[in-house]
Amino acid sequence: MQITKGISKRQISQLIKYSQTDPQILKFTGDKRRFSSLAKFDKWSKNRVIYTLTDKSKNLLGIVWFGNKNGITFAIRTYPPARGKGYSVKFLTNTLKSFLKSEDYKKMGGGRIWLETHIDNLPAINLYQRTGWKEKSEKSGKKIFVYNLTD
Repeated sequence: MQITKGISKRQISQLIKYSQTDPQILKFTGDKRRFSSLAKFDKWSKNRVIYTLTDKSKNLLGIVWFGNKNGITFAIRTYPPARGKGYSVKFLTNTLKSFLKSEDYKKMGGGRIWLETHIDNLPAINLYQRTGWKEKSEKSGKKIFVYNLTD
């Protein structure tokens, strides 16, 4: 398992395929629309910081991104070859640690990082709770979590 900042063209193709075919991704995310083509990915990826989780052959196993929307947003995805192997905790904590030390974090204004997930996405909720995220609210079938809550 390797964590890298950035994503290659080959990994973008793998991301698009997972977004169209992975039942977990289809159930819990809007990635089918978000990553329906290379052009959509290119438009979406502007102003985001992306980290990838890969195997030895640089195949995509997961993706994390940070964006700047009503504060700093966070999202994590792991794909079937990586699920159930304990990679998510390390992937989340390492990318978060790297991002918090980066110029990208400062450029986005620093401060609180937030995410949302479906209330029935229990694996994700468990991951967030285990890695220091605090539930802030629940609305429209989604839970909102924040990291380093200061208010």
